[in-house]
Amino acid sequence: MRGAPSHTLVLALCALAWVGIVINSAIYARENPHSGRDPVASDSEIAAFARTALEDVQQRSFAERKEYCGLILEDDAGNLAVSAVFEGYEAECQLPWLSPMGQYPVATFHTHGAYNFDYDSEVPSTVDMEADIGEQIDGFVATPGGRLWKIDWEDEVAVQLCGEGCLATDPRYRPEPQGGIAQRYTLPELQQRQP
Repeated sequence: MRGAPSHTLVLALCALAWVGIVINSAIYARENPHSGRDPVASDSEIAAFARTALEDVQQRSFAERKEYCGLILEDDAGNLAVSAVFEGYEAECQLPWLSPMGQYPVATFHTHGAYNFDYDSEVPSTVDMEADIGEQIDGFVATPGGRLWKIDWEDEVAVQLCGEGCLATDPRYRPEPQGGIAQRYTLPELQQRQP
């Protein structure tokens, strides 16, 4: 019976690893637990709040050449707050659906990182739009050129709320040719932009 304590230790470590995997999977699940909930705050209040939240992370996004993302939360009275802001990668940011008790996600937000000629980063990506539509939540996207987009999940359209330079702009940014960016895109139109 000399091996019994070591077997118990191995089983305990396996149990801890399993709990960690389950918790991590739950945190990073790409499902909005409050999908379809109508916000109390108006669309314009949420958009203004999103603009401020994105402005706060734009410079860091440029400097670190990474996307940053988070949730706009609302309580039952319509008061808005920002979730924790999560650090992503150059062209991706995984959004955990965590919200404190009594607060509900009403929108997602994320930056498109630093300017990179190889990415079509001045418009929301098809992945951005598909995710918000699937999660039944509006989304806001800030671009390296300082544009602010709203993805309306119900109408399945991305609308440019303000144009080039309305948010902080990456110093490396190079403008698109005149007329290169429309004011709104449907998902099929965004798919057509992809090479």
